[in-house]
Amino acid sequence: MHFDHMAVDCEIPRKTIDRIIRKIGNDMRTELRFTRAAINAIRVKSEAFLVALFKKANLARVHVGRETLMRRDMQLVNRICKYNSMHFF
Repeated sequence: MHFDHMAVDCEIPRKTIDRIIRKIGNDMRTELRFTRAAINAIRVKSEAFLVALFKKANLARVHVGRETLMRRDMQLVNRICKYNSMHFF
């Protein structure tokens, strides 16, 4: 089975992520081309990253006792993840 034929259920619309990937690629280098499989892989991975980030930020929100997810929750998670990743290298 080819990767193209696999059903990928993502919340990020295909056209939106396609446009963003191509814009970033063209900003870095002119006439950069992407295969459909590469765009799908980036789409799946980026959505998984965002879901994990929001889950961790939600845990920070619950810990503080707030009902609203705030920017500082996202910043805290980002700071903690950067700190933890420094110990692996």
